[in-house]
Amino acid sequence: MKTTSVQKGKIICELPVPTGDRPYTITVGEDLHSHCAAFLRPYPQGAVVTNETVYGLYRARTEAIRSEIPSGGLIVVGDGERYKNMDTLGRIYRELQSLGIG
Repeated sequence: MKTTSVQKGKIICELPVPTGDRPYTITVGEDLHSHCAAFLRPYPQGAVVTNETVYGLYRARTEAIRSEIPSGGLIVVGDGERYKNMDTLGRIYRELQSLGIG
């Protein structure tokens, strides 16, 4: 069940994803990058996946978020609809695997 709350004037929406033995939550909201350390603490490894435009605009924030993940990686994909495909997904999976994630 989706939950929505207001934290410090920002709307935060949490969507639980029940995947059997490995459920997780997708959190959507404004200014979440300011709270990444709290979100990432329970996870010993992970990666930030972003696109070229967002990375170009928020490079310092993205790097700060990545540094909060003990075994963290950064994967930057192309920008635009033409990169939302199985080739890009395959590349993300390969890079996650090379980072020892998954």
